[in-house]
Amino acid sequence: MSFSILSLRRFIEAVGEAEAKSFLSTFVAFREHDAESYLKEKSIEFESAGISGTYLALKEN
Repeated sequence: MSFSILSLRRFIEAVGEAEAKSFLSTFVAFREHDAESYLKEKSIEFESAGISGTYLALKEN
């Protein structure tokens, strides 16, 4: 299984904030519910404000 690493900032630049929010809304964490909440509720806001940087590990088919 291989993964691609993508910064959330670059993802937002590529697809736009609305599409990024839609994509992140599909994320489900089976163990780390705090990570799920962060991605869905805070990650874009924090990324835009320069508070934090978020990276997505995307499974390649």
